[in-house]
Amino acid sequence: MHSIRRADNSDSQIIAQLGRKTFVESHGHSASEKSISNFLERNYTKEALAIELINPKFIYFIIEFDKTPVGFSKIILNTEHILVEEKSISLLDRIYLLEEYHDKKLGWILFQHLVEFTTAKNQKGMWLHTWIENKKAIIFYKKAGFQIIGSYDYNIDETHSNPNHVMHMKY
Repeated sequence: MHSIRRADNSDSQIIAQLGRKTFVESHGHSASEKSISNFLERNYTKEALAIELINPKFIYFIIEFDKTPVGFSKIILNTEHILVEEKSISLLDRIYLLEEYHDKKLGWILFQHLVEFTTAKNQKGMWLHTWIENKKAIIFYKKAGFQIIGSYDYNIDETHSNPNHVMHMKY
């Protein structure tokens, strides 16, 4: 049994824990241990997420399975991209699910929730960055209707960046 809820400031520790584990599962081998550690300390602490969760611009959702948080997403409405003509589009900044739950299709369920949410907010599509070596994510996004429209170097820390695809999906 799954449920999805909008996160609030009280969820900063939950998202920090999920973020640390899921980022390492999907990107942990993409850079040195030090670079990954720097990234986690900058982005996935209770304090860093508490700041994001009070910002109304950042919308987080948590997906639970049997009342246990197993994944989360972060979406930012009305975030244009230079490679996309539409103006009312959302940035899918994060969507992460614990690896042990991938076979339950919860990532797809969370993604569909985001599409419904953004459509209800009059968004015309969604864009994202995804690491070019994250083959599983690329397959997922292409299946959802995203197309690769460009490239971007994503900074893990001040000494390392990873090549990413820019992907877009029009509604």
